[in-house]
Amino acid sequence: IERQDHVLRKLHGYLANIINSMPSALVGIDRQGLVTQWNLRATEWSGVPENQALDHDVRTLWPEILGAITDIDSVIDSRKPKAWTTEASANSVTKPIHDITIYPLVTNGIEGAVIRIDDITERRKAELLVRQSEDRFHKAFFSSPVAMVISEIDSSVFLEVNTCFLNMLGYTREEVIGHSATDLGMWADPNCRTSALQDIRKEKSKRNIPAKFNTKSGDVRHLLWSIEVITMGDREVLLSILHDITERKSLEDAIRTSERKFRALADNAPVMIAVFGPDLAYSFRNRDWLEFFGDDITSVPLYMQRIHDQDAISVDPLIRTARDAQKRHSIEYRVRNHAGDCRWVLDITTPISDPESGTAGCLVTAVDITMQKDSESRIMKNEANLRATLNSIADAVIATDENGRIVRMNPVAEEFLGTNQDSCIGSPLDEHLSIVNGETRQRIPCPAGQIIQSGKPVGLTNHLILTSGHSGDRHIAIGGAPIRNDIDMIIGAVLVLRDVTREHDLQAQLVHAQKMDAVGQLAGGIAHDFNNMLGGIINASELMLRKTDSLTDLQKNAAPRNPIPAPTRTRPPPLPHAPRPTALPT
Repeated sequence: IERQDHVLRKLHGYLANIINSMPSALVGIDRQGLVTQWNLRATEWSGVPENQALDHDVRTLWPEILGAITDIDSVIDSRKPKAWTTEASANSVTKPIHDITIYPLVTNGIEGAVIRIDDITERRKAELLVRQSEDRFHKAFFSSPVAMVISEIDSSVFLEVNTCFLNMLGYTREEVIGHSATDLGMWADPNCRTSALQDIRKEKSKRNIPAKFNTKSGDVRHLLWSIEVITMGDREVLLSILHDITERKSLEDAIRTSERKFRALADNAPVMIAVFGPDLAYSFRNRDWLEFFGDDITSVPLYMQRIHDQDAISVDPLIRTARDAQKRHSIEYRVRNHAGDCRWVLDITTPISDPESGTAGCLVTAVDITMQKDSESRIMKNEANLRATLNSIADAVIATDENGRIVRMNPVAEEFLGTNQDSCIGSPLDEHLSIVNGETRQRIPCPAGQIIQSGKPVGLTNHLILTSGHSGDRHIAIGGAPIRNDIDMIIGAVLVLRDVTREHDLQAQLVHAQKMDAVGQLAGGIAHDFNNMLGGIINASELMLRKTDSLTDLQKNAAPRNPIPAPTRTRPPPLPHAPRPTALPT
């Protein structure tokens, strides 16, 4: 008996240890609700020690948990356990939540029950968080602007799809759920799926896989496919996120095409082109730029080292102003090319900006104008020589354009017209040149119009009088010729006006002298004839005197007191360019 009693006590101790080590509170009661067993977890949660709990009504010991027990008898009688939860609301997490189960206990004629109380507060919180997470996932999944799909890993059968996926490919939910993308012919490149699934079994996730999907209408959409293995319930499924980049890819293709066109245009342009950003580093240089400067000039500071020292001080501020103040500029300066030769360039820098990033850069176009500068220098030298030549000509020289407007004149022409070149440049020559006929005094049109219209030169014309100017009327001679360009097109006329007033006066004197010479010749002839007549008379008288002396008085009277001298012909000295004298008719 003692041994049995010892075994029973030992078993009771084991049983007590087991009951006290349970994570649940265990309370044994009889049919009246009096406590027969009270483990350590019950003491911890209720704050009532075991010795104070035994043989007391459980409903009064722990009223907030067990105060509502009313059906102990029904549980014992039915031999069926009963369970409930103490929470007022399934979503409440503000107070401890307990699962309570009453198990009937009938043995050896003893009837009672065991109450099991489990604190499920943390579990319920976790369940609530899971439900909230699932709810958020559900909302994010179906309201996402990105196409999302949940499918089986091996068969790729669609388990769930969102609205964006259906709209993107043009399917309905009923057409998709329960089918795979392969069955529906969605894969434009099935090898893409096979390769991705091989990787996903190793890595469990993969991001931004380029893929092409066929829509229901047959169009091809370019997508970025991201996949990840997730657990749904008790199985692993595949979550796919599909970013539609069709428009972006089209835009990128258009940009690449535009860039190719720009580069082709820039490389074939007859100018040097470069683009630099806010950091003054070149992001683009065309072929002519690289051929001229070499490929070692990668930034504006390096470029500035190539500019002539006398020009760099004025170029640097303009470049920074174009970048910072977004102001376009144009400047000519000297710069060394890759061979070290100093060349003149025309630099046109235009600011460019990105409205989104706010960054600014510049587009630079440069033209080698060294030959132009040399030509300008030669032209200026020729202009100086022409000006010196025109100014040294004693005749008046006037040049007009194709419309008869004055473009140039020498100082003699300024004197002829009574004006200066600066005040009449660009005005019609007719307004300044007034010419009349020397005999009729009728106004004569400016010959420049006739020359330009006919395209033929005009020789020197006499018998003209210039009435313009401050020196009064002057006799002039006018000649002219058309001015033609390199393609033989008439672009103006040049007139030469010569002052022939002195020649005209000398010509008048010559005519007068010729007239006097003619009168002298006439008078000499008459005198000769008269002398011949007197000679006969005198000879007759001398014969008569030889015969008689009485004719002495007659001889005396007949002798000429003032003999008419023999006429002498004089000729005036010849005049330059004078016409040959013409004898008057006798």
